[in-house]
Amino acid sequence: MTTSFGLYSQYYDLLYKDKDYEGETAYVKALLERYATGPIAQILELGSGTGIHAEKIAEAGFGVLGVELSETMFAAAMPKAAQSGGKLDFTLG
Repeated sequence: MTTSFGLYSQYYDLLYKDKDYEGETAYVKALLERYATGPIAQILELGSGTGIHAEKIAEAGFGVLGVELSETMFAAAMPKAAQSGGKLDFTLG
């Protein structure tokens, strides 16, 4: 795929450590609860980066499949999938 994010992926989580991921996750969850017309089996996240949003959404009770083009971002996300108890997965593509 691509390694265009290179070193950036190593510092991404640190650079955005103060981002309000919990607030953004609560917002997404509220939207899903309001507008979903049926049960949500899995959420597809395109451009999942290091997987922080996907991880938080999985912690909120949803299954998540994250798709990432950058090999280095994908590699940074994979440990989150391993610790998710099967609620979170990532694919490179």
